[in-house]
Amino acid sequence: MFGKFITRFLVLTSSLFLSKCALAQTGNTDLFLNSLNNAYVKSIDEFIARFNAEEFHPGIYYDDENNLRTRSLLSLIDWQRFQVEDSIISHLEMSFSDSVCWNDILLNIESGDIYAEAKCIFEYKQQNIPISIIFTYENIRDDFYKWAMTGVNGLFESRFVDTNRNGYINPIQHELHFSDLKSACESDLTRFVSVDKPIDQLSFFLGMMKTGQMKFISCNNVLFHFTQVPYYIFVVGKANRLSHNSGYLIQSLFRMEESQKRDYIKQLSGF
Repeated sequence: MFGKFITRFLVLTSSLFLSKCALAQTGNTDLFLNSLNNAYVKSIDEFIARFNAEEFHPGIYYDDENNLRTRSLLSLIDWQRFQVEDSIISHLEMSFSDSVCWNDILLNIESGDIYAEAKCIFEYKQQNIPISIIFTYENIRDDFYKWAMTGVNGLFESRFVDTNRNGYINPIQHELHFSDLKSACESDLTRFVSVDKPIDQLSFFLGMMKTGQMKFISCNNVLFHFTQVPYYIFVVGKANRLSHNSGYLIQSLFRMEESQKRDYIKQLSGF
């Protein structure tokens, strides 16, 4: 089975490479650029269409329909991020593509199982803070949907929110109407939160935005986390390069149990 996978991959990559060389040798720049444009996965919707075998990479030929979808799936992997000679990664990719094909897995953005991670920059006290905002597709009514914010991540990593609980309020403060509360509020109040009470990064972020203490600067990148394939999660990002393997491609692939998926999404969403 592993040999079949390598053969399928080599057939795909060699056909794409040879088509690229042939075009380059003709000297027809326009034809070559058109081929790059056709191969480029231009949107996440086009990625889903190619994943579902509704569209195909233009370098994939129809001579063997049995392997057509497998080759289409392999063309959606960012091969610059994966080492083919690594048997563990190769086996993972093989198992993933075979599982999708054998079980006829189709992606659906309206399912709510796709999470968009917008990597943004915000300004706080003249300092730039990287924060990821997590969105999920949410049904409004009938066939109407929207992207809804479901989490925020990065406040702990940037030390914007202190995870320490070393704030000290004297145990007799209840007799003094908590007179130390004023100084606590003027310092980092998160240090005084109970150790049993996790800080909700989304609520903290919304509070900072509501009071105008934080300002949006830019969104520099968007990643899409797909959880619909049983026992797998994969992350899709955009690769801009002059190549027949470019555009929205699978940049990371993980095998995990469904319970692990829930933990993954909680961690992604900042909980």
